[in-house]
Amino acid sequence: MDSQGATLPPHVLIFPVPIQGHVKSMLNLAELLCLSGLDITFMVSDFSHNRLLKHTTVVSRFKQYPGFRFQSITDGLPDDHSRAGQEVLDLLPSTKNITAPLFKQMMVEKNLFASETRRPVTCIIADGSLPFVGDFALEKGIPLIYFRTISACSFWAYFCIPELIEAGEISVEETKADNSVLSGSFWAEDRRCLDWLNAQPPKSVIYVSFGSITVVTREQLLEFWHGLVNSGQRFLWVMRPDSIVGEDGKNQTPLELEEGTKARGHMVGWAPQEEVLNHEAVGGFLTHCGWNSTLESIAVGVPMICWPYFGDQTVNSRFVSEVWKIGLDIKDTCDREIIEKAVRELMEERKDEFSVRAENMAKLARKAVSSLLRFFLRHSNSKHNILYARLYLICLCIFQQPEMAKELVSAPLQRRHLSELKTWASGVSFQPMQALENAEVLRPELGTLANELEKGKSSKGSQISKDNGSKTFLCRLPKKLRIRDVL
Repeated sequence: MDSQGATLPPHVLIFPVPIQGHVKSMLNLAELLCLSGLDITFMVSDFSHNRLLKHTTVVSRFKQYPGFRFQSITDGLPDDHSRAGQEVLDLLPSTKNITAPLFKQMMVEKNLFASETRRPVTCIIADGSLPFVGDFALEKGIPLIYFRTISACSFWAYFCIPELIEAGEISVEETKADNSVLSGSFWAEDRRCLDWLNAQPPKSVIYVSFGSITVVTREQLLEFWHGLVNSGQRFLWVMRPDSIVGEDGKNQTPLELEEGTKARGHMVGWAPQEEVLNHEAVGGFLTHCGWNSTLESIAVGVPMICWPYFGDQTVNSRFVSEVWKIGLDIKDTCDREIIEKAVRELMEERKDEFSVRAENMAKLARKAVSSLLRFFLRHSNSKHNILYARLYLICLCIFQQPEMAKELVSAPLQRRHLSELKTWASGVSFQPMQALENAEVLRPELGTLANELEKGKSSKGSQISKDNGSKTFLCRLPKKLRIRDVL
């Protein structure tokens, strides 16, 4: 590398699956890396890129980061493809057969996106559902991190499935594909819902949203609608334009539902969810239990009613209701009486019980993401601790808790100014992660590393090895390696 290249910051390529929940969490990760002064190339499908430009503030949001760039690429589907319902599953073979070779060609022809002001890509963070990106990274010897957008509990549950099948605990049967699977849409936020919330009493509103991946039939829609209206509770309901399947989706709405909605409800096409959940008027969340939504609800202490529909959502809902006990699980049913009963139970009959548990869970979440960081900040005289404080912030985003990370770095420091932390990459020591296949192992290992650093072992270099099934996590800390030279 020439002298000019050595002075340029590391260059990270981030590549999510072109579905809204995946793109959102990885954009949060990109922003945290931008805050650390890294150059970021964010690769996204043409379809997703156009939706982001049309319906979000992504351009103004990232304008403050000169090292951030979008790079669009085809997802392999024609322009008139709906990318909704069952058809969204077409993304998997299309990215494998069409996007993959084009990605490799683009990376080679563009010299890993190098320019006069940017180094070639020095690290790749790829969605765990895009194996061809990992293949390219291994082929070119580029450090790779797979980013999983599902929860750790769901990830572990998937690992256990073969054992459960072998033990006869679950059976594998061929099932008919359902039309209500996924939607790859990105929608404009209707912020008028916040004005409506401002006029409601504290904790009186149940927020209803099944995210960007679920569609319902007209029959299911009416069951939910009747249940909400009959509960007598105020409700804010997100109903995407493409969320209803079937030819009868535009049938006339029953008069009692119209009147009930006018009296106590408000409907929007899409909402600023984090702001809604943080609003004092919101006391419950009827959700599909996607991991983004689940974490956002946990972080602000809002109890949930879970109606999971796809993938990891069923495991998440089980943890919400049976492990963390901060909500109710109504999976496998869509009945107006059950919905009415669940809403009343969450918002009235067991309101105090769920509120206390949810708030305790929120406190635990804040404590979990702040205790180790605050340890590093209290001992910020150590350059290694400065490094790990910054690395931990990145881990928070990997765990999809970017708002907590931002809150922590905004807090006053007891010993050293925040600017010292922000410039950590210019002179700290670090060896790259090897065989790091699960980002979640970082967090517990950092505690061990912090203890060793405090004991003065870092000057000799250390190795921590943790068995995770057939996977091994290795982290070495030699004395004089710069993070910029690694990435």
